Amino acid sequence: MRTLYLNQLMFRYLLSFIILLLFSVSSYSQKKLDPTFPTDDPFYKNWGWHAGIGGNYTVTNNGKHASVYVHNPDTVSYYNFIPRGQVGAMVEGGAFLLLDNIIVSYLDAGLRVNWFQGKNIFTENRVTSSTNDTILFTEGERSFDIIDVSLRMNANNTIQLSNYGFIQNTLGFNVDYQLIKNQQTFPPIFPLDDFADDKFQFQLHYKLAYGFRLDLMRYMIVGIDVPLMTFHPWNGGSQTIDVFGAQYWPITLSVNVMFLQKSNRPDCRDSPKVNMNKRRRKERMF
Repeated sequence: MRTLYLNQLMFRYLLSFIILLLFSVSSYSQKKLDPTFPTDDPFYKNWGWHAGIGGNYTVTNNGKHASVYVHNPDTVSYYNFIPRGQVGAMVEGGAFLLLDNIIVSYLDAGLRVNWFQGKNIFTENRVTSSTNDTILFTEGERSFDIIDVSLRMNANNTIQLSNYGFIQNTLGFNVDYQLIKNQQTFPPIFPLDDFADDKFQFQLHYKLAYGFRLDLMRYMIVGIDVPLMTFHPWNGGSQTIDVFGAQYWPITLSVNVMFLQKSNRPDCRDSPKVNMNKRRRKERMF
């Protein structure tokens, strides 16, 4: 049921991406708006830097997973496991390149540092084999922290809503390396395996965001991104983090700021004759 649930979510995200992408192509010919990104502006380069911060949450299905362990001929232990997500954080930065293209508005690449958390609550009910009487009942939990560094490469499509606002769809790949893995257990005996993931991870991810122009050189983008498929380590294409025998799906909310670079052409170093800030004042969000 868990795999089916996550696959349905992945299908919905992919379907929404296709619909919004088709809408953006059709809206390009319908709306007569000034371009969101000034690829033909001689006073600014078509590339720049971006930086962002955000938080994440490791989503689970909150279902119980039951197992039976026979310790010896006299007793049987029944275990119930309940995975729980927790809040983490992330920080990232990199560069972007603007394109004069109706499908891919810009490309970007950079590094992200993720901090993921989660836990697994368990109970043990040990009974006698002959009379099924309870002789021991134990409750406990195990939590984990993962810090990894992620190399991310993205293709971004924007749907322009006004002279300053746009919706953004992003498809990209990320290659992750786990730097730190910590776990805490109470009581110290836990009946499931430890971390199942490799240190390296290669994934396809998707992001849906809203962006707007702050001024001529800066843009702010607020969005949610999720992994869609994991290619390495291969586990049927699952997009989750496998820990303690449970699956955790990280969803990240981020706020990014993009900074265009000024042109260094000799004829563009002085202030332009036309006050472009005044001419494009309608393109500003604030």
